[in-house]
Amino acid sequence: MLSFGKRNKAICTPGLLFHTVCPGSILSNLSCITVKKFTNTIMLLKNSGYQASTIHNSIQTPISSDIKKVHITFDDGFQSVADYALPILENAGFKASMFCVTDFIGKSSSWDVYGKSLHLDKLSIRTIADNGHEIGSHSSTHANLPYLSDSCLKSELCDSKKCLEDIIGKPVTSLSFPFGSWDNRVWNAAKNAGYTAATLYRNHRSSSDTSLFPVYGVYQFDTPSSILSKINQTTSYSIARATSVIMSHFSKGTPLWRFRQNYTRIPY
Repeated sequence: MLSFGKRNKAICTPGLLFHTVCPGSILSNLSCITVKKFTNTIMLLKNSGYQASTIHNSIQTPISSDIKKVHITFDDGFQSVADYALPILENAGFKASMFCVTDFIGKSSSWDVYGKSLHLDKLSIRTIADNGHEIGSHSSTHANLPYLSDSCLKSELCDSKKCLEDIIGKPVTSLSFPFGSWDNRVWNAAKNAGYTAATLYRNHRSSSDTSLFPVYGVYQFDTPSSILSKINQTTSYSIARATSVIMSHFSKGTPLWRFRQNYTRIPY
């Protein structure tokens, strides 16, 4: 467990991964945090001197190690993020990276073990991009990518990228691996598809590639101070980081809870 909480020293800018922000707690969904907690967290980051950068901007302009930077990311592309989280970010002057599941744009999340939530529609995605936030891919169907054949993997990566680029009218260069599942085969396929960066929900220490950015999940039981400790770069180990990595295996249920016929068992 101790290794789970260690940071990869080769990567200087960590990130926070959010899924759902809502007015009140939803006890059945550990990845849903309240508007109040999200507001307090963003204000604590701002008051602590952090600046928020998108993944794309960090790749385009390497960040000096003496600047306190953080990546604010959202997986899945839920409508609740636009309704509740983005106004808070705008008030703080923060920009975020949002990763969308393209086959569910404007639809409910039937793929989610925690039940149905509404995804952003095309107009909302375009508006978010026009306001300076980054739109990235979270695949087409929220598939567990390492379990796919080469052809299915290519389709998940390329089709989702093109779909989002058609919506926002600009390149989509960042990827978030569904369920946090990735390996070198998946990352190489992503680079071949035109992605230049990705976020790592887990397996942070499996690569020193500076195009892969660690992000730490935020959960209902977290406090603003424990959230801040996840990205604290002055300590080499954090219990909060370790907890986030462990929880990444459970927060969305098992990646194979609905085993797909097109999954192929490929070793990690």
